[in-house]
Amino acid sequence: CPCIGFDNIKGETLVTFEDKVQASYPADLGARCEAWDDGRHPLCKEGETPGIGNGWCGQQWCYVDSCNCDLPVLPKVTSYIPDARYRGKPVFFSYVTCSGKDMWSQGVPPIGSEGCRCIGFDNIPGTTDISLEDKDGDEKVV
Repeated sequence: CPCIGFDNIKGETLVTFEDKVQASYPADLGARCEAWDDGRHPLCKEGETPGIGNGWCGQQWCYVDSCNCDLPVLPKVTSYIPDARYRGKPVFFSYVTCSGKDMWSQGVPPIGSEGCRCIGFDNIPGTTDISLEDKDGDEKVV
């Protein structure tokens, strides 16, 4: 489950959270394994809970191609860049790809299931290519 995104680009990504609070992240947010929230997310600052380096703030994560993952913990849809798409599907993130522990989205239900990660997405726009093999062994994309 490799990381995806534009790595090492200059600029910023402004993330708006549910409570309308905004935080500035690097433009290459999620492109590689990093503790992206540490010191940036409002709850990951000095004096806050969990605070710098603690809990989910200190865990590394990256954006991933959910159709190219074979992990025991399914990736989750990101809320940081909700309008972004990768290959026509919403952008997903994973702590497991980065050997981290997902302490952030424990209450978020997983989407899909092992071995069937790219179908069954309710209310998520996008397309899904399906490959079928006929009785002669010829593959067809539907």
